[in-house]
Amino acid sequence: MRPIREGILVGLVGAFALAVWFLIVDLMSGQPFHTPAALGAGLFRGERAAQAVALPANASALVLGYTVFHGAVFIIAGLLLSHITAMLEQEPAIFLVAFFALFVFFEFAYFVYAIAFVQRVMGTISVPSLLAGNLVAGLSMGGFLYWRHPNLHFKWELKLNA
Repeated sequence: MRPIREGILVGLVGAFALAVWFLIVDLMSGQPFHTPAALGAGLFRGERAAQAVALPANASALVLGYTVFHGAVFIIAGLLLSHITAMLEQEPAIFLVAFFALFVFFEFAYFVYAIAFVQRVMGTISVPSLLAGNLVAGLSMGGFLYWRHPNLHFKWELKLNA
């Protein structure tokens, strides 16, 4: 599969997994689509938690706008992951270094995003829910790439010189 097409798919897998996670969390709290509406209020309107709690009854524009933003960010991440995965198939020896570098990069990017936008509405969204969602998205994207690239299914072998 070509890296660009695959990157888009990887991004959509991660975006969908995170969206489903937050839909489940919101449904369990009795507030469907509250998380994307609150994040949209923080991102597009600069609203704080107290304002985001009192979202308008018709918050569909916030949900739609945030969903488009969410999908675009994940597609960009998917493209990056797809290209790096293609490189890893050529040089599997750098797998651990690349994995660590990607983990640090994505966690840093998520941290910056959380500081810039999510903290505004943290009174309405729980930290464990955000962290679990980040894990769900990361595992979904990584699992999809691992499944699509059998050359990465190498065995960890310890070779001893006797």
